[in-house]
Amino acid sequence: WFDQQVLALDFYTADTPTWNQCDGVVCSRPPEQEQVRLGGLYRLRGYTAGRYHGRSAIHYSAEYRVLPDWQPLDDIPIINYYDMPWWQWVAFVE
Repeated sequence: WFDQQVLALDFYTADTPTWNQCDGVVCSRPPEQEQVRLGGLYRLRGYTAGRYHGRSAIHYSAEYRVLPDWQPLDDIPIINYYDMPWWQWVAFVE
């Protein structure tokens, strides 16, 4: 049925211990670009990069990829002009 099957699990945690660090008079947070961020290509893919940012983050995901051993797109003439040697199904939960 399948040429390949992959099950991937990912767990990510991050914290900023210097959050609200005080230097005597002023307490400040790090700038937004230096905070922990979620979103983008690797974590919370449904959101833009840096959509969620702040002091701490916990993220976990599971992904199942399947490469079928049959290519149904070969029956479509226009697709034959493009080199598509394989295709895959992906299910993921974040």
